[in-house]
Amino acid sequence: MMGGDHSVTAPAFRGFCAANPGTRVGLINIDAHLDVRNFEHGPHNGTPFRAILTGDLPISGKNVVELGIHGFMNSASYMRWAREQGVTVITAREVQQRGMADCIADTLRIAGDGTDLIYLSVDIDCLAYPFAIGTAATSPEGLSAWQLLEALWSCGRDPKVQAMDLVEIDPSRDVKDLTSRTGCSVILTFLAGLARRLSGAPA
Repeated sequence: MMGGDHSVTAPAFRGFCAANPGTRVGLINIDAHLDVRNFEHGPHNGTPFRAILTGDLPISGKNVVELGIHGFMNSASYMRWAREQGVTVITAREVQQRGMADCIADTLRIAGDGTDLIYLSVDIDCLAYPFAIGTAATSPEGLSAWQLLEALWSCGRDPKVQAMDLVEIDPSRDVKDLTSRTGCSVILTFLAGLARRLSGAPA
């Protein structure tokens, strides 16, 4: 699924679960932000993963990974809440130190532990500012384009990953379509990994 702000992920995830009854689902969010805010102002782009985790859905916090989290916009109280639900948080700093190949391998293992399927959500603001001008909340601490593409390739290759969304690209903020082009590469890299998976070809 493409488009919209991150509020679209909660209903998309509910629909995915409804379309796959009787399955346990893991969840990967590649993002700058945890998106587990309270609902004082109703559902919005900062609430989708709280909505999922509190929505009586076939998911456990121990199978949720927030990957690439960075910047000074994430409240400590929301980090505590996520961890209290069993959510694993792998920061952009950790990705920089350990490498994305290692971090995405851990991410897929955790999301897939005891689950049947994995849903992947990608917020383009996971990227550092130079790679994603056309969105609302980028910062210099984010992932590089290559780090994100490495993650998408691995997710495309993983047999449990069965759905993906890409959100928060804002053409009105973009410069020379750079962010939209990056988004296209994100989608195509995931699909290239999927094609390799379906063909049985080696990575």
